[in-house]
Amino acid sequence: MRLNETCFKIDKPNAYAMIYGVRKEDGKPYQQSIWLAVKDWLTAKDRYSPALLTFNRTHTRFELSRIGEEKDAENVKIPFKYIAELDCEYFVRNKLELWERLCSNGLFDIWNPRAPYKRFDQAKSDPAKFRIQLLRIYEIDHEFNDNDIRNASSRVDKLKSSNIEVTKIGPAISNEDFRNMKELLEHSIAPYWKK
Repeated sequence: MRLNETCFKIDKPNAYAMIYGVRKEDGKPYQQSIWLAVKDWLTAKDRYSPALLTFNRTHTRFELSRIGEEKDAENVKIPFKYIAELDCEYFVRNKLELWERLCSNGLFDIWNPRAPYKRFDQAKSDPAKFRIQLLRIYEIDHEFNDNDIRNASSRVDKLKSSNIEVTKIGPAISNEDFRNMKELLEHSIAPYWKK
């Protein structure tokens, strides 16, 4: 498959939790697979040209939870060998109670609930576009390096070559775990979901 020229650039703690997951007090591993969107960028059409996962070069401006801080993801080297595909998206109302639920049930636990609330609250986009995107993260057979990626802006990275073909090795989260995560997400957001 051919990659999208525009990369999927996110905060490094988010990427870490999507790729490696985190362990909570119960000792179980939890992987994150959601992201907050305020604009139309990653869409269903991008399944045909998925985006390489890259990271913001500055530390996140959003407050991590204790679990998120313990991972020290900002100082971990994460290889550029993962892609993001949109599975589905959920338009939601921005309520702190929603984030308190999602940041404590294994879905978004690296963040303090005020962080996603603040992300939407301070966005300069139309609130009708605020949504949670459920992503599938896949490892690919090609590892990119810094020289392959152009830092177009603080929010956008681009691949220098647009002709790179890659093959998926496998998902970061098994199909069964992903289905369970999706069910938990849909149950958790039900009171806040704008269907």
